[in-house]
Amino acid sequence: GEYGLNDICIGVPVVLGRNGIEKIVDIPLSDAEKEHMKASAEGVRKTNGLLNVEA
Repeated sequence: GEYGLNDICIGVPVVLGRNGIEKIVDIPLSDAEKEHMKASAEGVRKTNGLLNVEA
């Protein structure tokens, strides 16, 4: 997945065209920013787990 994240839906910057997404913009992240992104994704996973929604 983008930024090394899998099995989660988060927003990433993209270039939009007439027919939708043309490309994903790859923004270089520092090691600290990558760790913050992973922590944020884990928080989303934990919150999703509290919702008791079946996939």
